[in-house]
Amino acid sequence: MSSEPEPQRILLVEDNDAVRELAGEFLSEHGYGMVAVADAESALPYLESATRFDLLLSDIGLPGMDGRALVDRARALFPNLPVIMITGYAGAAMDRADFLAARMNILPKPFSLKELLAAVRAAIPASSA
Repeated sequence: MSSEPEPQRILLVEDNDAVRELAGEFLSEHGYGMVAVADAESALPYLESATRFDLLLSDIGLPGMDGRALVDRARALFPNLPVIMITGYAGAAMDRADFLAARMNILPKPFSLKELLAAVRAAIPASSA
């Protein structure tokens, strides 16, 4: 008797309600297990629990603790956790070499749902589940 594999789990941290709800629902419809929260402080209990995540998808500009500080906390617990940083301040303003670590990518806003799905699939291929 074979059982269904567990879906890949994504922790989405986005303070914009519309973006968080739309992205979370869209990724859920594409088979991902989703936990979506509005800020880094709300994400920490999930990271510190026994819940396994296959991807951290976080806005950079969050209220309170910013997304980069959240990534540092997450990576202290899970050094190989893939990360996609969402930002509306991309391009020349951010030096990617200084900002990004291994297995980290940037998804600039505005992005289409197709671009979001492609970025997620590139960060966590189905075979990694």
